[in-house]
Amino acid sequence: MKSKDLRYFTLPNIVTLLGLLSGSIAVFYAINNPDKLYMTSYFVGFALVFDFLDGFTARLLKLKSEIGKQLDSLADLVNFGVAPAIITFQLLKVSLKVKAFSFDLPVEQIFMLLAPTVLILFAALRLAKFNVDTRQTSSFIGLPTPAMATFFAAMPLVKDFDPGTLLILYEWLDIFPFAWEMKIIGLEVFVMESVWFYLPLVLIFAVLMIVGMPMFSLKFESLNFKKNAVRFSFLIASFFLIAAFQVLAIPLVIFLYIFMSVGFAIKQSLLQKKQHIIEEDSHLNDGLHLALSIPELNMYSAEIQILPMSEIIQKRNEEILKEIRSEYKDFMTDVRTGNYLTMRVEAESEEVARMRVGEVCANILVKHGLKDVQYNIRKACV
Repeated sequence: MKSKDLRYFTLPNIVTLLGLLSGSIAVFYAINNPDKLYMTSYFVGFALVFDFLDGFTARLLKLKSEIGKQLDSLADLVNFGVAPAIITFQLLKVSLKVKAFSFDLPVEQIFMLLAPTVLILFAALRLAKFNVDTRQTSSFIGLPTPAMATFFAAMPLVKDFDPGTLLILYEWLDIFPFAWEMKIIGLEVFVMESVWFYLPLVLIFAVLMIVGMPMFSLKFESLNFKKNAVRFSFLIASFFLIAAFQVLAIPLVIFLYIFMSVGFAIKQSLLQKKQHIIEEDSHLNDGLHLALSIPELNMYSAEIQILPMSEIIQKRNEEILKEIRSEYKDFMTDVRTGNYLTMRVEAESEEVARMRVGEVCANILVKHGLKDVQYNIRKACV
């Protein structure tokens, strides 16, 4: 009996194959119809839809399999690696006014035209890492390949966009339509016709795919707004951008995703750091003990012990002991091994000794954020 992991034609795998078919058509069409690249954008869009549906179907029907995982990565390399690279290659040909790629071209033009291959190589690295990185279950590390592909696949649509379709929006917002129309046309003609518009973007997106930067995913484990605030915010903002600016908004949405991911990652890092400090502070008193021994002749020995703790606590406690030793030399007799600092206090009773030790250490301990110190009483000979 064939294992479920080895079945070819499960519904999720069929959906993945449909996505691969869309991406393959996009590649063929881009190669043979460089003057109609907007059609290629549509097929990459179909591949994006199928990429979402295959995972959704697998989770819904509980048909996740190893072969499905590998098939999905192979399809993604074509759909979101090769296809956007071919689109960018054709756009660079137009920018350089080159009819066909040849090794007879000037060296600088050859390198410029081959630059989009970097997208394929880095997409392959990104997908390979994703397959083995167990940290990327509910979020991503590095820019997902579909986001990169969406950006470059949208370029032909932006390049051929008719700004006249936005006139209703401009009139509604009471903005001068002609001025905005001229700006969009200027973007399409002067910016997007330049090779120096595409080359930096190729390098930036290639690096973003493999950089170790956390990026949120659009997988919702629940509909709780607080837990999914960044996802809901992104989707709402994207909806309004696309509604207002149509295909012009697609690159903006990708940049919005990158900036929000960076902001969210920084916020999470600061929260984790703050939580770490809180946890460290909550355990700080556990790392510092004052132990009073009860010897003869009314002499009491207070031991301040540094327990094995984290590096932060260890360092802080060592500073505390150094200050106590420096400021109260008359109380000090010796420093024992094992991170013990022994203080001898002359007193007529245990209570008085405890009070005097507290007075000695109070100011220093409070300065370091310690208000309560544990006193462990034990008998010992001085």
